[in-house]
Amino acid sequence: MVRVDGSVSYAEAHTSPLWKDGEIVGALVFLHDITERKREHELMAQSDKLRAVGELAAGVAHNLNNSLTVIQGRAQLLLRNAADESSAKSLQIITNAVEDGTKTLRRILNSPAAIPAVNLRRLSWATSLPRASTLPGRSGRASPGRARSK
Repeated sequence: MVRVDGSVSYAEAHTSPLWKDGEIVGALVFLHDITERKREHELMAQSDKLRAVGELAAGVAHNLNNSLTVIQGRAQLLLRNAADESSAKSLQIITNAVEDGTKTLRRILNSPAAIPAVNLRRLSWATSLPRASTLPGRSGRASPGRARSK
C-alpha cells in the first residue's frame, strides 16, 4: 500500500463476508500493518548474505595463505642456494611479494566481515549449575574425616 505521505507500507488482509437477512451484502476487511516485520525480515536476509560473503572471503584467504606459505618456503630454500646474483635478486622479489600478500590476507582474516556473527549470552554459573546439595546422593557437605575433591 502507498500511504498518504507517499511511503510504502505492507499489510496482511483478512476478509469475511458481511451477511444481512441471509444474503451477502458486503465484505469485512481487516488489515494488519506488517511493514516492520517485513523490514526486519529483509534486514536479516541482508545480514545472512553479508555473513556468507565474510565466510567465503575467510575460506579463500586461508587457502591462499596456505599456497603462499609453500611458495615462501620454496623461494627461501632456492635463495639459500642461489648460484648467481640475478637469481638471488629475483627470489628475494618473490619472497617480498609473498610477505606482502600474506599481510594482506591477515588483514582480510582479521576484518570484522570475515568473522561470523555468534550470538552469545551471559551465563551465570551460580544460577546455571545445580548446587551440590541438590544432586542425588549429595548432602552438600564433606563427610567428617574426608576431604572434598576439587
